[in-house]
Amino acid sequence: MTQTTLELQSIFDRDVDLLVKAAIERSQNWLRRKNILESAQTIYATRSRISH
Repeated sequence: MTQTTLELQSIFDRDVDLLVKAAIERSQNWLRRKNILESAQTIYATRSRISH
């Protein structure tokens, strides 16, 4: 698990998955691809918000 993943889990108090959108778009599993792309949420934060 990366440091970024751990920091995001701490901020949101829940498990998170970090994915590259292009990898999902290339997935041959159309049902999984559709579900992930329809439910994905983009979250913006400044670097100072994430740092300790």
